[in-house]
Amino acid sequence: MPSKRSVVGCPSRRWRLGAAAAALLAVSVAMQVRLANADTLWTIGSSGTTAAFDSVTCAISTQCWAVSSAAGVFHSTDGGATWTRVSSTTGFTTIACPSTANCYAGGPINAVFASTDGGASWNASSYNFSCTGPPLACFDSAITSISCPLPTNCWAAAWGLGVVHTTDGVNWSYGGSPPIVLKKPAISCPSPVTCYVADHGISATMDGVSWSVVYPGAGAPIFAAISCALPSTCEAVGGSVIVSTQTGGQDWLASLSPVGGMLNGVSCPVVLQCWAAGASSGPSGGPVVLATGNAGTSWYAQAPGTAASLSAIACTTGATSPSCVAVGQGGAVIVGTGGPNTP
Repeated sequence: MPSKRSVVGCPSRRWRLGAAAAALLAVSVAMQVRLANADTLWTIGSSGTTAAFDSVTCAISTQCWAVSSAAGVFHSTDGGATWTRVSSTTGFTTIACPSTANCYAGGPINAVFASTDGGASWNASSYNFSCTGPPLACFDSAITSISCPLPTNCWAAAWGLGVVHTTDGVNWSYGGSPPIVLKKPAISCPSPVTCYVADHGISATMDGVSWSVVYPGAGAPIFAAISCALPSTCEAVGGSVIVSTQTGGQDWLASLSPVGGMLNGVSCPVVLQCWAAGASSGPSGGPVVLATGNAGTSWYAQAPGTAASLSAIACTTGATSPSCVAVGQGGAVIVGTGGPNTP
């Protein structure tokens, strides 16, 4: 059966979410697992490395990039089936490529790096990312997530610093500090002026200037990833919890993964269809892949075909059907095509 849901309404920002989230996490996870691999076919890709991947992005269905903080930048021209290392630059833990030429990457290195040749060469931004807080709070102001609604319009979230923004792909400026605790924030920007930042709660800006809390941190999980197909529609994951909104953060639906685990990534190429990936909570680890074909109303487990834990996922609309690439430990890559269908 599909994952159980709870509806949290926030009209006039009535904060009842903490209690709802606490109640949700107390719900028994004795659920029947339904495999949906009949409508999304997963195959194993060949990355050419055994190093763990940290992040993946796809500009179009055939052009994808993945970064390994230990091994560099990898590029696929066949939708994730095979990969070539295009840069030996290490230290990157997040990457976004909004076009086949423009890529942006970051990590615990106090800068956003930009490439205009598809990841072959990288130049650091001149913005000072130094954090004024204590070292343990800042962690060197690591860039933890990047989202680009346009090839040269990008937003980046930094550990302990806030958000920075560029409108030309070169010059970055301070984009404000979302009013939630920023330890390892994830960001998704479905438009040049609309962004959501998830960490200890979720904050959003609808004008590119002012930020407000749309999902409070009390009783909520620490979110690992967020994906917004439209300014009003988002899915965020953390632990085994998934939350979704179709009202720009006014109301949220919360659910539990039908197979538990630790969800590390989520990607929604269109409003109705999303995939999430992560790691099993069992003693031997392993992958978790979930899918929804109805905007997060219900989620189903899929059979990924790999034994490796997964760290990130990127999905695109594809030429004829959706396609996804998920990456993880030991250089693992899996490629999904088609679906998911609405149950």
